[in-house]
Amino acid sequence: MPLSCKARLFWPLVIVLLLADCTTKELAVERLSPASVPHEILGDWLRLTLAYNQGAAMGLTIGPWSRLGFAVLAIAALVVLVKLYRQTAPTAAVRTAALALLIAGAAGNLLDRIRSPHGVIDFIDVGIGPVHRAGAVLDLQPRGYLDHSRGAVARDRAMAGAARGRCCLTSA
Repeated sequence: MPLSCKARLFWPLVIVLLLADCTTKELAVERLSPASVPHEILGDWLRLTLAYNQGAAMGLTIGPWSRLGFAVLAIAALVVLVKLYRQTAPTAAVRTAALALLIAGAAGNLLDRIRSPHGVIDFIDVGIGPVHRAGAVLDLQPRGYLDHSRGAVARDRAMAGAARGRCCLTSA
């Protein structure tokens, strides 16, 4: 069965981003160990520092249950995101790409939690606040678009009816 136009955008993007997330994390562990030792790129403005985050964003933790609890939350988030993907109109390219970014980021975090008791691997240090991971961009950038795009779902569905049988992705 041939892939839909939406799927031809979504699945390669998810796979490439997830592979990039896993690869950069493996490289960080290999080249930046031991943890907590900064490697300057642009002085104090940008450093690469290996860090492990057993909690969630900004160090949020639920104690000894963090690994299991946040893994369950990641699975729940993936279920919701896949549902949103399935509801996305075939013509909504930007929404499809945004969901691919979020799903790749959530899946990368889930894999870290499953593979290592140390938690999620982070390594981008901007000199203020906690160390981040390259995949953090996958999590944060599309959220604003998704919030904005919810009002366009009815329009997207109407356009999808007209586009059936054609590959006609748009930016809306």
